[in-house]
Amino acid sequence: MCEYEIGDQTVRDIIKNKQKLLEFAGTSDSLKGMCNRKTMKTSTYEDLDKAMVLWLDQQRAAGIPVSDAVCAAKAKHFFEELKIPVHFSASSVWLTRFKQRYSKRQITVQGGKNR
Repeated sequence: MCEYEIGDQTVRDIIKNKQKLLEFAGTSDSLKGMCNRKTMKTSTYEDLDKAMVLWLDQQRAAGIPVSDAVCAAKAKHFFEELKIPVHFSASSVWLTRFKQRYSKRQITVQGGKNR
């Protein structure tokens, strides 16, 4: 496809994965975040991520600000509740990658900055 400067196989892959791409984009908070993504890489902890995304969406719908520390604590809580049989650390690295995967950002806390 000369117009978009991508190969024919890339176009076929996009068409083949259309539904997955649409579902993945539907979980995004921002268009800017999706534009910066280059892959649809998923997490090692799929169930944890689903629970976190749902919880974050509920908090935001209620207008409740959520800090990184609160997110990390909630992730540990969900991990324990889900009884996932591997080691997990809700580290700042995990949180950063989680937010990148789902194009999530911190809601402004009064007097704070957006992330």
